[in-house]
Amino acid sequence: TDEAEFSTDNLVQRVGPEVYSGEISDRLRLAAKTTLSVADQIGLDARSKAIFQRVVERLPASPALAELSQDLARATKEVVSP
Repeated sequence: TDEAEFSTDNLVQRVGPEVYSGEISDRLRLAAKTTLSVADQIGLDARSKAIFQRVVERLPASPALAELSQDLARATKEVVSP
């Protein structure tokens, strides 16, 4: 079925290993958000807009992404601060 073909586990198998759990979903969500931000400029059709909007709304950011973002913020502060 289409649902099985596009399951998270199957996507990971097809795309390759994730650096962190949820990476592929996070990247798909980012791609959808980025595309939506320029949808009018690139002439994106209404159906694609609707699908990308659902991806953004229904694919939550992974907990690992929040943790990675916090780690990067801390590391950046440590490098910038004297």
